[in-house]
Amino acid sequence: MKISKISSQTGVSINTIRYYISLGLLNPARRNNQYLFTKNDLDDIIQIQNLKNMRFSLKEIETVIRFGRTSNWIEPDILRKYSAMLREKREELNREQESLQKALSLVSGELQRISQSQSSSWESAGVPLRALPLLTCPLCGARLHIEQAFFSQKGIMDGTLACGCGYSAEIDCGIVKTGNVYTGAYDSPDLERNLYNTLSSDFLKMYQQTSSYLLESLQKIDLKDKVILEGCINGYFFLYNHFTELPKDCLYIVVDKYPEMLLMYKQLIDQLGLELNVLYIADNDLDLPLAPQCVDVCVDFFNSGEWAFYHQESFPSEMRRFMAPDSQVVGSLMEVGPFSKTMKNFYQKYPESGPSLHQFQSIQEAWRAQSFQVQSEVLGAIRKTQNSFSFTCHVDGDELRFYVYRAWRRKKGTETDEKGSGADD
Repeated sequence: MKISKISSQTGVSINTIRYYISLGLLNPARRNNQYLFTKNDLDDIIQIQNLKNMRFSLKEIETVIRFGRTSNWIEPDILRKYSAMLREKREELNREQESLQKALSLVSGELQRISQSQSSSWESAGVPLRALPLLTCPLCGARLHIEQAFFSQKGIMDGTLACGCGYSAEIDCGIVKTGNVYTGAYDSPDLERNLYNTLSSDFLKMYQQTSSYLLESLQKIDLKDKVILEGCINGYFFLYNHFTELPKDCLYIVVDKYPEMLLMYKQLIDQLGLELNVLYIADNDLDLPLAPQCVDVCVDFFNSGEWAFYHQESFPSEMRRFMAPDSQVVGSLMEVGPFSKTMKNFYQKYPESGPSLHQFQSIQEAWRAQSFQVQSEVLGAIRKTQNSFSFTCHVDGDELRFYVYRAWRRKKGTETDEKGSGADD
């Protein structure tokens, strides 16, 4: 028989048969550079496949094949050795079966836990009552009043925020919608959080280190009753992954240009059942209906970089009117060389980009222009990224540096320094 025929009869591929020959498990005759297989070779292949089904390794199979080629399977020594191999394999399989059963139980338990989590009831939260004193007109600064409001036990679900000057904003499903949303062609809401699913291992390592830095920095600040804001969550959203580690007595403000992005995250956060006070505001340009100087802590988790793709003014500059006199910032930024091929690609793909795009010095100077002191460090750098989202612009080899920073300023007329305000030195 030729190799093609024996392959067809046994269901074993030609490459596998050749591999068995190279290991000495098969020893067919060879004529005119072709293998010729006999019934004995066919029996050997069947035996090899049976032994493989019994989970014997190829090395163990070689031993069994040797037994068959050097005996008649009646010799006491051969039968004793083969029986010992079979008993050892049975014990090994029993242990493996126990281990698999434990793994199966764990998998079943995890599926049950997820099923219960998905089916558990949760109540949707509205605009927190605590946030009402902060809602002011961005045009004239007057206090906004609420019309046609629908209240629940967890805040205002629907209604209208109105001002005598003519300004109005909608409260829909507990989200404040100013009507100013992004309509450009260079971004879209990442409702399935695909950005996180495409992070390369090197990038994920830096992401985790950066996140840990921000969390540690926040935990060193006295956050009791503070107002904490994070924006541009269509990119990265720090607070979402760390709400369980942060105080419940704060007012958290979450801002994004896409209402649907806010709604998606709001539903997920509501499911956590943490009883948090979270104010969601949908606005593209930070023309927020918030009182001046109401933000105590700004979380800039790559938000400045995300913002710069679609705005000329920097994120810190636009936050100027909302930052309290003794406010603080914890932040991070990815930076690439200003004259690199990567930066050129960014400006080509995102023509709305501003000059602060991926430039830490610009962000630092923008905070310093508001009398903030800034302390920063480079956590690390990578030269290869995932080929998705904005990273399609990155050229392998161009260094992508990860900056982390803290910024703080003192109240006028006080002697408190950074330590006195609760930040690290």
